[in-house]
Amino acid sequence: MHVFLGVQSKRNVEISQDLLQNISNRGSIVLGIDTPPKLWKSEKSNIIVSYWTNEGIHQMPNERDFAFTLSGYTSSNIQDMYKRLKDSSTYKQSNMMISNINGLYAGIFANSKKNYLQAWNTVTRVEPLYWAEDDQYTYISNRALLLHLISTNRETPNYKLENLVPFLHNGYYNSDFTPYENVNVLPPNSTIITTPEKTVIEDIDDALGKQYSLEQPTEQFYDDITQDFINSFKVINENHTPINAAITGGKDSRLIVAALKYINADFKTYTFGYDENPDVIVGKKISDLLQLEHSVTTPATKENQSGFVVQDILSRTTNILSFTDGMLTAYENVSSRYTFDADKVILGGHGGEHLRGGYNRVVREHNRKGLETLIFRKLNLFNELINKENQDTYEEQLNQWLQKRSHYSPVDLMTRYFIEYRTGRWSAAARTGFNYNYHLYQPFFDSNLNKSLLKIPSEFLINDEVIYNILLRLAPELVDVPFNSDRWKFEKDGPLAGQEKQWERRTPITAKQQSKGSFNWRRTTLSDMKQAMMEEIFSNASSDIFNIVNRNEVEALFNNQSKINNKEIDVFVWNLYTASVLLSNKWLAKNKPSRKVEIDLPATKTVLEKDINFHDFKINTNTKNLKVKVGKSKLIAKYNHSSTGQNLYIQTMGGKFTTPPHKKYKSITTLGDYKEYKIDFMGSSKKSNQKIILFFMAYDENKRIYNQSVTFNLTNQPKNFSYQFKPPKEATNFKFAIKVVQNKEKKEKLKIENMVLSYLI
Repeated sequence: MHVFLGVQSKRNVEISQDLLQNISNRGSIVLGIDTPPKLWKSEKSNIIVSYWTNEGIHQMPNERDFAFTLSGYTSSNIQDMYKRLKDSSTYKQSNMMISNINGLYAGIFANSKKNYLQAWNTVTRVEPLYWAEDDQYTYISNRALLLHLISTNRETPNYKLENLVPFLHNGYYNSDFTPYENVNVLPPNSTIITTPEKTVIEDIDDALGKQYSLEQPTEQFYDDITQDFINSFKVINENHTPINAAITGGKDSRLIVAALKYINADFKTYTFGYDENPDVIVGKKISDLLQLEHSVTTPATKENQSGFVVQDILSRTTNILSFTDGMLTAYENVSSRYTFDADKVILGGHGGEHLRGGYNRVVREHNRKGLETLIFRKLNLFNELINKENQDTYEEQLNQWLQKRSHYSPVDLMTRYFIEYRTGRWSAAARTGFNYNYHLYQPFFDSNLNKSLLKIPSEFLINDEVIYNILLRLAPELVDVPFNSDRWKFEKDGPLAGQEKQWERRTPITAKQQSKGSFNWRRTTLSDMKQAMMEEIFSNASSDIFNIVNRNEVEALFNNQSKINNKEIDVFVWNLYTASVLLSNKWLAKNKPSRKVEIDLPATKTVLEKDINFHDFKINTNTKNLKVKVGKSKLIAKYNHSSTGQNLYIQTMGGKFTTPPHKKYKSITTLGDYKEYKIDFMGSSKKSNQKIILFFMAYDENKRIYNQSVTFNLTNQPKNFSYQFKPPKEATNFKFAIKVVQNKEKKEKLKIENMVLSYLI
């Protein structure tokens, strides 16, 4: 971890001793380390740079008139960079030097000869920069909370409540704000220069001006961007750092392993999973072709005899807020240690989405409608829970961002938004935490690589042409190795002319059954964790959190059984809980508070299995547009795409969803004294990517008391699906239903077969 804080006096006078003492005392407390800062002061004491690290080795070269330090890593030695910065005649010349450096970093340089302080970030902002000012000073730092408390001379933060709205929606700040008053986030690819007279923010170079300037990538472009990708590994190779690299069945890990092999890096490979897992199958194929050392790590299957686990959700939340400066939800998994392990090196595949079109991968339509769906729906899911004034301010900020970039295509904007906010704010917050513990290299975030990627239209990223061409140049033997349940996007609808044999060789490997993945205890916000989370959120009727969200709507959410085990709701509740702890300032306490919760583990022992005979369940549909053919163990459904967007439901046993099954169905729908129930089935569709939603509803004698849904994605490869449900003990009977979500195909056909209901204890 490397942290810096630079201060420039606006009046060209000495920086006060009170401020220097405050920096020395408060910095170590805020950062959670005992090490005092290394302090550089100009001869006139009108510019200072303070520097902290928990790595034991300082990296702040300095002398009487100059000082330089950075966070992150670069392809150039820090001493060489320092010398070149000293020799630069102007700050613009310094920009030229910084512009050509590979890596991901934020740096600060003090030049007392010319009386200025200058700092830089990169186009991805993964190593962030913040700045603030008051009447006397301008402050620059790579840590927002430190900057805020020093610049405002406060012991606790002054929160700007309206800034928390994007955090509640998404668990991070997809905006140009922080939770704190008077803290500014430096824009991407920017430099900030402060003098006694003024503060100037400029682009480091014209990289953002060249966005999407190439109409179509050429062979030379692919050669150049492959070299950019190789250069992003320079720092790893030059440090002779041994790497243990993961291989999965996806595209990103394959590209990383190909690059490591190409540069003759010192590395081994591994895959996590069981032998039948497609990731493991693909990992073995790749390691064999490249002649790499490869190991398989099998998930632990130790049985928990107690039937529950204990999690300290308040301690988890205060830790994550501390390590990320209050800017990441406690749903995420981030560091919880302040100690640095110099021997631990992690090579992260984060940021592979940059080569695949960013947010374009999560929308169906790559046009204005798709862009607005992304910005105002997918990243804005809970507007009914946010107080209107705050929600309107957030939406105005989103509209302003779009209006300033209206000359770009929607497809390009979805890539840009991902890099600017998902990477520049979410990944940056997470990296702030990880930096405490180990060396983290993230090649896909490399500055120069991303400048090159931004030159080409995003359509060539979406269809995998860029990542394919890079891999073709690094390890051509890997382009025909199948992926796990995926293809190159440019051939998803069939082989290109002359590529029929290659297309066959690249037939995806799919799992024969669902993964034996571990239980995610974080998904129990409205069940096992409900009481503890409500205690915190509603602990104070006048809590600031209810100046942001609607109290009545939040209460209704916690009491809505149908929302249990809904991932989007679970994440929102964590976001709300995290924001409540943030505003309480409990995360700043020296002795962190605790709130432990017992969380039930899923039932694992099957004591009864019943085959679902579709004939017995009186299958019908809610519309003539959806037709079903029913067999004993097989159900085939067909529909024609409708522009009305009508919901299509496959229903069972007639009657309303809200009413219990008719008495003639009581015997086949009986539940009992079991802990959970599991539905297994095999599903497929004629085309690819057909989404269905399975509803499992439970009833007492009079009414529905449980309604749980789960989404499955069917493909043209038959696959087993499974999900466990946990209705209340009072439930006596059940119904199930299937919602068919219309896709783009004019006609679609899907098949559900061999459905089994298991009773578990």
